[in-house]
Amino acid sequence: MSEFIDKLMSKDRPLWQRLLLWLVIIFLLFNTVGVALFFVFEIFGRYFSKLFVLILAGATLAIPIWRWHLKNVLQTWGNPSVSVFTRREDPATGGYLFDVQPARATRTPAIFLFAVGVFFLFSFILISSVWFYILSLIFIGVGCSFVLPGARYRKPTRVSVSKQGIEGNDFSLPLASIAEIKVVHNGLVVAEDPIMPGPNGVSVSSMLGRHWGHRQAERDYCVEIRAEGNSEPYVLAGGLTLDCATALVEDMNKAIDEVSQTLFV
Repeated sequence: MSEFIDKLMSKDRPLWQRLLLWLVIIFLLFNTVGVALFFVFEIFGRYFSKLFVLILAGATLAIPIWRWHLKNVLQTWGNPSVSVFTRREDPATGGYLFDVQPARATRTPAIFLFAVGVFFLFSFILISSVWFYILSLIFIGVGCSFVLPGARYRKPTRVSVSKQGIEGNDFSLPLASIAEIKVVHNGLVVAEDPIMPGPNGVSVSSMLGRHWGHRQAERDYCVEIRAEGNSEPYVLAGGLTLDCATALVEDMNKAIDEVSQTLFV
């Protein structure tokens, strides 16, 4: 093969013949290898562009679901609109177990906004139009603004009260170290006592209802517990209605008192 090329490009040939042979070789390479590379890049370009669209669409759904705790909202979507808890004796520890089920997040108008946002997102996957993606971001983002407040703690919780202490999903405290258990709403302590003294005083719970005048605010109460010597509280349960949160604090304080009395017997 090398001898054939050497003879073909021999210096004994005139210059115009060698140039002509080089042009023929370049023409053949362009019409074979060049066309083949064009189709390869075209196929892979379409593949990678579609892959990028799928990754972008997946990230658009994954970030609010896992990073912003939207999964808690989806997991409790079928719960009643009122939170509930049950207290039962725990034979293993001789104390009590509290099982708390949060209220579901408000479904309207979030369900409509999510449906439209997902529709535009699938349209973006099929058509790859950036305008469909922008519209999906708008609708999904507005829908998240209705259900994401309080989503981090909107999940079922089990709290154990025993001689060993009080244990929740993310904490464990000795009974002697407990300073207070309280109902809060977005960091604001909820109490029925008037903020301002006098006949026209307004309670915190009434103020919350006026300030967050929608159904989602009625399902965003949390119960927090704080240890002595520590200003940072732990969240016992979240996504609660006010009546359930208040009753949970009362029953838990009673359980702590009952268990504490057995320590001195």
